[in-house]
Amino acid sequence: MKIYKYDGVNMVNTVRSLGAKIWTIAPAFFVVLWRVAALRWPSTFVEIPDSLRVPLMLLGLLFLVCGLMAWRLRPSRFTGIFLLYGIGGGVHWGGAIGSDLKNLEMVLFFVYLALTALSDASLLHLALLFPNSQVSPRSWEKVLYFPAALALILAPIAGFVSQPTMKIIAMLVLLVGNLMSIIAGVSPPSLNPNRYSHYFLHQSV
Repeated sequence: MKIYKYDGVNMVNTVRSLGAKIWTIAPAFFVVLWRVAALRWPSTFVEIPDSLRVPLMLLGLLFLVCGLMAWRLRPSRFTGIFLLYGIGGGVHWGGAIGSDLKNLEMVLFFVYLALTALSDASLLHLALLFPNSQVSPRSWEKVLYFPAALALILAPIAGFVSQPTMKIIAMLVLLVGNLMSIIAGVSPPSLNPNRYSHYFLHQSV
């Protein structure tokens, strides 16, 4: 009969393992609920043809699955950022949740906006890190995720502030997010082939 003795180190590892599982399961559960609710109660702020709602929902869930698989196979800061992209993309593709209460719908839209901006920021973050996983300054990371944080902070009061003001803020967050996605596609690593030389040499050894 084996007796398992738990010392402080084992207990810490157990807590960390449990925390990692919660970190992956809870966001996934949230995204799935969001997608189902958005399919059932589509938002008037995000106009999507009915014929595209289910395909876009499946596409969003595919982003989430890829992020979860990467995190589970090799948890790291790099794959953690990819998981953030999967969460943000999972919520973005398929639209926001609607409501008969306009104030509540605006709140839900800003939560959707925050997670959409999160996906844009994490995509650019990954592009800047690839392929050498260079450590980026914390100040730059704060700048990248500021639009998402701003939208999330404003979400609880979005339905009770002047609508024209909130629409201007929403448009600015969307504009910055779209610019981030474009920059991610033409970021310095992809424009400078020399940045890839170390990566390919390492793979060929």
